[in-house]
Amino acid sequence: MAIRTKNRRRITVNGREYIWYVMSEKEGGWPILHICDHEKDMRIRVPLSPYENYGKIERPFCYISYNTEKSKQGIFLLPFEVPSAVTPSVVAAILNGLHDNTFERTSYGELIELNNHLWLLDMIF
Repeated sequence: MAIRTKNRRRITVNGREYIWYVMSEKEGGWPILHICDHEKDMRIRVPLSPYENYGKIERPFCYISYNTEKSKQGIFLLPFEVPSAVTPSVVAAILNGLHDNTFERTSYGELIELNNHLWLLDMIF
């Protein structure tokens, strides 16, 4: 079953089609960038810089999960600041970085230390 595409954007990176959209978390309203491949095998969640003062993400990160390849999923630190307004070039940069293995993998504990125990992390994981 394919992912719903209404009110969502498509992007093709490295010959593979992805769907991306920004949706606020139900609790707290923190905006999260969601990127999925068309078959829902891979999902990426990237917290964005919010307009309101919910807290500051000191070190930007993304969480990637797979339905079939559990060994590849994890938390990756992004080498650039993620803006509050997402463009296709930002989505392509995230996908290319994950594809090329240029992002640093981290653990949940290290991420909490890097982001000063930000409450958002408990909502995402």
